[in-house]
Amino acid sequence: MNKTGRNGAAMATIIVKKRKTLSLPDKATDKPQPPAKKITLKPKQTKEPKDKVKVPTGEELNKIHNAEQTRLRQERIKKAKEWMIISWPELFDHHNTKPLGLTVGKSIQAVYSTQKNELEFGWLHVSAALARWVRHAKYAKALKTATHRYNLDGTQAEELQENERTPREWQKDKKNKV
Repeated sequence: MNKTGRNGAAMATIIVKKRKTLSLPDKATDKPQPPAKKITLKPKQTKEPKDKVKVPTGEELNKIHNAEQTRLRQERIKKAKEWMIISWPELFDHHNTKPLGLTVGKSIQAVYSTQKNELEFGWLHVSAALARWVRHAKYAKALKTATHRYNLDGTQAEELQENERTPREWQKDKKNKV
């Protein structure tokens, strides 16, 4: 039993339960149809436009800001160390480390206060660079082997006492272990 559809294609008629009819196109005479789309239960993923920029959250902005500030601080401490090495090469020499005199910090601060307008770092950066210098292993070795401390100009200052030959951090560690 074939009928003709609206566009002239042959239609097959199927009788389904109690006189209900269903008409389907005849596959033998029709043109091939494209395959049906697959249906999934997953929601469709919408593509975001490329020009849309993700706005960072407050916490992400805080992390970015802190990282930038840390990097800037490290750069300024490095510049302060370079300034000390250039200003006093006989005292701040990596190959021939000497123990610093007890008043060297105050002397450096006096020189810094006269030049601070031309420098790109603050006194805290200089003091941090100085603290790093005296915590270095080469400085500890120089404390053990040297007989005197030295001034900014490279001349001998006071004599090293026996209790000064070990850095303070080592003394603190020994007290904590006992």
